[in-house]
Amino acid sequence: MTYVGKNNIWVRLCHQSQLKSQQGGRIVIPAEIRRKMDIHCGDQVILSYHDGELHIATRKQRLQQAKAIVKAYAGDMSLAEQLAAERRAEAND
Repeated sequence: MTYVGKNNIWVRLCHQSQLKSQQGGRIVIPAEIRRKMDIHCGDQVILSYHDGELHIATRKQRLQQAKAIVKAYAGDMSLAEQLAAERRAEAND
């Protein structure tokens, strides 16, 4: 995303579409956005509401975000190997 400042107002530049909600509150994600997000028929998406805005993400995107958070704390160490080492140490005590 790109941010542009003008008159002390910062604007987030991104792809936007105007949609009309259909019966039952349904909305259709435009094909161009579905392609960019790699969303296919039957895929599950995650909706989140924050500060008056609705955000959409794929499960794959959220998994990548979660992995990045874990990696930030764990580094290159395998958490499975760390747990196994802790269990071995406890067994030897």
